[in-house]
Amino acid sequence: MSSLAQRCRDLIVDLKLGRESDAVSAAPLAGGVSSDIARVEIGGACYCAKFALEKLKVDAEWRAPVRRNAAEYRWLEFVGTIAPESVPRLYGRSEKCNGFVMEFLGASDVRNWKNTLLQRGPGDGEAQAVGALLGRIHGASAAPAFDRAAFRNHEDFWALRLEPYLQNMIAKHPDLAVPLHGLIARYRDAECALIHGDVSPKNILFRGCVPVLLDAE
Repeated sequence: MSSLAQRCRDLIVDLKLGRESDAVSAAPLAGGVSSDIARVEIGGACYCAKFALEKLKVDAEWRAPVRRNAAEYRWLEFVGTIAPESVPRLYGRSEKCNGFVMEFLGASDVRNWKNTLLQRGPGDGEAQAVGALLGRIHGASAAPAFDRAAFRNHEDFWALRLEPYLQNMIAKHPDLAVPLHGLIARYRDAECALIHGDVSPKNILFRGCVPVLLDAE
């Protein structure tokens, strides 16, 4: 059994979604560099398991805290309270295994928006639906009653976005240091709403005409 399959088995068993004696198969899913993701079949059921990687799958030395797996799960939980049709169903997260299990969305159920755009261009209302969904999420998280304490992910945001994309650019383009430092400070200190972190077509599925968001950073 591969190490990924063993991790998936341990996660499924820890969440009581399967038994140790059940046959398990785990097929890695492509597309991301920051996590190990697998389609898992066990006990006649099919799930998607996700584990954050400390070292991202890129040539550069890029590391990020693995606790972001818990942050992503909390983001999915929150969005599920306001737009349950726009996130995968969740089956639980294990602190012990540092991973979570969610609904597996296969090609027969959904289509990837990036692939769709490349094949036939934008469809009527698709961008509007995504924008409306983001507006609902941002509006709900900007409300006074929203619990921001559960989303103090500043160190993760630094490691995943600000340092690799902005801070590192200063060394290559020192003439842009002043505006880049300004952008870094602006994004670092902003707390007006909960963001996804990577809203791009590759992380958006469509189930019919309903957008489904994946891979919250």
